[in-house]
Amino acid sequence: MLQVKMTQERRQIHRYPLQIPVEVRLGPQGHVHASMATTINISIRGIYFVSDQQCEIGTEFGATIRLPGEITGGTDLPLEIQGKVQRIDKLEGKEAAHSGIAVSIDRYDLISEKPSSPTAVKVKQGKDSEGRS
Repeated sequence: MLQVKMTQERRQIHRYPLQIPVEVRLGPQGHVHASMATTINISIRGIYFVSDQQCEIGTEFGATIRLPGEITGGTDLPLEIQGKVQRIDKLEGKEAAHSGIAVSIDRYDLISEKPSSPTAVKVKQGKDSEGRS
């Protein structure tokens, strides 16, 4: 089991602890250097995962993830995600060859299991009309 040392919680959006495989693509338009990684937690605006890939803050990110039915309240939900790397944590111990990577989600597409186009959803960052984050 992966163990990541967490600091004091400062987020306003709830993150769900969820360790599932994710196909990660880091690089221009999130389409290069594909590999498998494991999520640590996920929210509507971001993902934190562990990977052996090297990247920098600001790197474009793409991923394919399948949220399990236990989380969605129904069937598995396949998603295509686009975003940017916001933070990189160097891990210790036997995970020292890996990094914890925090990504903000700019857009996600619900991937249809039927032969049709995915449904795109753009994630709005920042404050809402009432000044909340």
